[in-house]
Amino acid sequence: MDYKAIAQQTAQEVFSYYQDISGWKVIKSSDTFICRIITQSFAMGSISSRDFIDLVYMKHYEGNVDIISSNSVDFPGYSPTSNYIRGYNHSCGYVCTP
Repeated sequence: MDYKAIAQQTAQEVFSYYQDISGWKVIKSSDTFICRIITQSFAMGSISSRDFIDLVYMKHYEGNVDIISSNSVDFPGYSPTSNYIRGYNHSCGYVCTP
């Protein structure tokens, strides 16, 4: 399998999403938001479905550095349910530089 070709094709596809502005509109311009992520069960059900409630924050720094960070939080708008096991993420994110 040619992993390098797959990686290059994936990068090109994601970049094309960035370039294609047709049909997209800005609905929120705040950097900070609460995100609920739901995962499906897997390994033949031995690992249950989970949901994660994360605070996501984006910040631009000098030197053309962007950071997208997140951390799990408790948020009243997304109370735990019996459908999912509540998962928690530690501080994580991406540092994007030229």
